[in-house]
Amino acid sequence: MRNRNYRVVGVVGIVLTLSFPRASQGLKLRYQWKTGLQTTCRSSVAAAAMVQMPFMEESLKMQMRGALTFHQKVTKVDTDGIAEIENRIEPSTFSMSANGGNEKMPFPGETTVLRMSPRGKVLSISNVASGEESEETEESPHAKGLDANQVFRNGAGLVFPEEDLKPGQTWTEECTLPVGPEQSVKIKCNGKLIDLVEVQGMKCAKLEATIVFPLALDFPGERSSMPSDVAADSQGYTRLTSTIYFDYEQGIVVFSEGSITGAMQYSMSPPPGAVEAGVEGTDMSMSMKLKMNVKTTLQKGARTR
Repeated sequence: MRNRNYRVVGVVGIVLTLSFPRASQGLKLRYQWKTGLQTTCRSSVAAAAMVQMPFMEESLKMQMRGALTFHQKVTKVDTDGIAEIENRIEPSTFSMSANGGNEKMPFPGETTVLRMSPRGKVLSISNVASGEESEETEESPHAKGLDANQVFRNGAGLVFPEEDLKPGQTWTEECTLPVGPEQSVKIKCNGKLIDLVEVQGMKCAKLEATIVFPLALDFPGERSSMPSDVAADSQGYTRLTSTIYFDYEQGIVVFSEGSITGAMQYSMSPPPGAVEAGVEGTDMSMSMKLKMNVKTTLQKGARTR
């Protein structure tokens, strides 16, 4: 009986050894786009923000909670592996509270088309409704930052390195993300391959990622509420930290969980008529602190739909 148990343990050990790449070989992480591939992901979102606005003695405290469902379809893959991906977000409703008041906030549905490399770099974005396309070019002027809408819609994420990775290795990637007609933002990605694990029968690379990019003021579902005749300048940052499980055989993310933190400072010029109203010398600055927790899961059966 003891010898039999030893044989069973030995067979299991051999299977596990053959199941994962050898540490000396390294692992190349790549999305493996295939024309016609359809996936569905669901993201749960919980956010809190503190905003200090002009003419307000106390800060405005806001909380937001909701969920988003994404449908992606690979419509084309060229010879270099660059994919054209249709990204459709279902309309949703978020619950929002501000200083004790509660309301429902719509998140309108939208469809965009991304061109993305196998390493995860977004090369262009176009809006299906408007037909406007934003391409990543070095000459593009830089926008003030992403609003929270664009964080979800534009596919800003971890860009894989050129070289193979072994558990424990880290890498850094800097790139630009197109966010509007002839506009882009600078993004810095830091990644680490933690381990190779099995999740629900899928062979996954467990990754830790930190992505830093500028952020604008808007919340999901909103457009900027800044009056058009008020000049404003902003400075700030956003940091996304997440744990990602990437199925390296299928070339797809199956689960990610992380948080977005940010701090922003806005300076605004007095609006027209300020002198007449006697508020010319009023402090028109504005600040905001934000934390958003996001959990995204590949829906069951999405691979075969």
